[in-house]
Amino acid sequence: MQIKIGAIGLTVEGIEDINQEIGLIIATPLGSIPHMPEFGSRIPFYLDKPQNVALPLIIAEVYRAIKKNSTRFKPSSVKLVSASPNRKMVFKISGILTDAQTDKEVILNVLADFTR
Repeated sequence: MQIKIGAIGLTVEGIEDINQEIGLIIATPLGSIPHMPEFGSRIPFYLDKPQNVALPLIIAEVYRAIKKNSTRFKPSSVKLVSASPNRKMVFKISGILTDAQTDKEVILNVLADFTR
């Protein structure tokens, strides 16, 4: 159970917790946390590139960042569902929950906010 980002006094657990964790990993610029230099992704560095160049880099970086930083979820497919001009992206990420008693495949709809 974790504190829900953006909500005072609320918590998240289960799938919501993992969804929040993945969104945080994706939206955090790589190297921006001093004592955790490998936490985060390079996606913020790709946002100003042309779409045909950025899209494959962003998808590959989502895989890399999740595999490197999450022990509870292993991605199997990533799709960019939407991207808004105000630097918010929604990803549809399929994968395996690895913290359950049995490996269970789930689909997450993850919002990554790059405005921070």
